Amino acid sequence: MADKTIVTINSYNQNADAFQARFMNLELYKGSLDSLYKHIKDNYNIIDFGCGPGNICKYLLDQNQTINVCGVDLSEKMLELALKNEPRAKYELRDIRNISCYTKNTYNLCYVSSRFFITTFFSQLINSFRDLFPDATSNIIFSCSIESDLISKPFK
Repeated sequence: MADKTIVTINSYNQNADAFQARFMNLELYKGSLDSLYKHIKDNYNIIDFGCGPGNICKYLLDQNQTINVCGVDLSEKMLELALKNEPRAKYELRDIRNISCYTKNTYNLCYVSSRFFITTFFSQLINSFRDLFPDATSNIIFSCSIESDLISKPFK
């Protein structure tokens, strides 16, 4: 793993509790999640890349218990919190830049944290999603929400 990735993992591991305290409350972006939820059907398979403490996994499963949700994150500590916050989901410790391990067309919906839109590998990420969902039509949603509060009050 690259040094920057290790620094990122260590940072999320060290700040996981503070991150959870700030982001488990979905009020800042509930509107965008409600809009996303309109596209979810019973028995959907959903993957949440950058799941953090499981806030999106919890929201989705609270809305519909027939769906299957998989949360993916680089941080072991975040995944520990996610499992405590939402034990109905399954979780994987994985770098989403290497998503070729997933079976194509396994998921109906993919949620991606807004953190990835400010990274240098965004175009690589988009191409990886195209590979993962080659037959995708309207049933695949690449979703992102960014909280305006984060712009005015950056997370420290």
